[in-house]
Amino acid sequence: MASVGLFVCGTIDVAATVEAARPRDTERTDLPMPSYSTTSPEVLAYMAGLFDGEGSISITRKRYGTKARTQRVWSGHSVTISVANKSLEACQLFRDAFGGSINTDRRHQRGPVYHWQAAAQIGETALLSLLPYSRIKRERILLALEFRQLQREANKRRLLRHTAMLEPDATLMAALAARMRQMNHGLPVQTDLPESGYAALCWPQTSGPCPVKVRP
Repeated sequence: MASVGLFVCGTIDVAATVEAARPRDTERTDLPMPSYSTTSPEVLAYMAGLFDGEGSISITRKRYGTKARTQRVWSGHSVTISVANKSLEACQLFRDAFGGSINTDRRHQRGPVYHWQAAAQIGETALLSLLPYSRIKRERILLALEFRQLQREANKRRLLRHTAMLEPDATLMAALAARMRQMNHGLPVQTDLPESGYAALCWPQTSGPCPVKVRP
C-alpha cells in the first residue's frame, strides 16, 4: 500500500508522534511513547488488544437538514472510533480513560451489546494513546490521525480566507475517507493518493507557496 503523506505545519506534536510510531524494518514497535492518558501502559496495552479485535474507525461525511435526501447539506467529515462488546466493563474502561459515551443495543437474543463511541479530540487522544500498542488496526489509526491533522490545517486555511473548504483540501480528505472505507471492508486499497502528499494536488500558484510541508 502506498504510504499516506504526513502533513506538518510548524511544530505539531500529533505529526511527530505519528511519524515516531511508524514501524521500521529493524525497529521495535513497543518503544515508549508520549503519554496522552493517565492510564498505565499495561492497561493501555490491554485496551489496544480490545480495540484491535472489537474496535472500529470510520471517516464519514457530516450532514444536517435531513427532511429530504435532496435537501441534505454536507458540512465536512468526522472521524469516529468505537468499541462494541458484550461486557459493559470493557466499554467503561475506554470511557473512564478517554471520555466519550456508551450506548446499549438490546436487540440481540443473547443479551445486550454495549458500544463505546468517541469523536473529535476525544477520539484523537484515544488513538494517540493506543497507537504504540496496536498491531491489527495500526495502519487505520495512522490514517485517521493524518486525516485529523489535514482537517485542522484545512480549517485554518478556510477561516483565513473566509471561504468554503478549498478544493485541494476537500479532494484529499475525500480520498483519505475512501481509503479508510476500503481498509475497513478488507478490500484492496485502490484510492490513488499523491506520493508527495498535499503539494501534488496542484496548490494554486496565485495563492502563493503551499503552506503545508510534506514528507516524501
